[in-house]
Amino acid sequence: MTKKHIDYFAPAPSEEEAALRIIKGTYRRKMVKDEMKDGLENIPSGWLSHELTEILKNFLGGKNPGLRGGEDLPDFAEGEVEIARVTLTNSVHHEVTSLRARPCPTGSGILLQVVDEYQNEFETPRAKIDVPLSTREVVEFLNACEPNPFKTGCEFALQSFFYPDLQQIADELGVAGEPMDD
Repeated sequence: MTKKHIDYFAPAPSEEEAALRIIKGTYRRKMVKDEMKDGLENIPSGWLSHELTEILKNFLGGKNPGLRGGEDLPDFAEGEVEIARVTLTNSVHHEVTSLRARPCPTGSGILLQVVDEYQNEFETPRAKIDVPLSTREVVEFLNACEPNPFKTGCEFALQSFFYPDLQQIADELGVAGEPMDD
């Protein structure tokens, strides 16, 4: 089986996707995506930023704690991108765990890390890869992490800009989750 060529560090295919990729919050990503049909210029710049102000975070959390899910993830390191995320869909806060990649400083390879909104330290199956993961490898990687983001007692959804069939593969591998509306 041949891997589909994925380049985590290539520019996003559109200005809209580039804007969505840096948004931390799951709800905010969905809201902005829904509003993009009228163009990016109609979306307030604060909603397009990577980091929301505490005032806006508290506003979202005051409306519904789940609307703040993902907003408290750590900032991206230099050159880092999110390649997949796990969102707890039936928890009060819709917490997010993020699988991230960044180029290895030596110029050879890709460094991986898993982060969440609680600054948990994740033990991962490996910290460096030579080539991007396949969809199946992403699911297996996350499933091998400790703590395991899938074993929370909550329903979850997987999302990725790089792996559109991530949830489907997780279901085929028997990792319980649920699709998330785009």
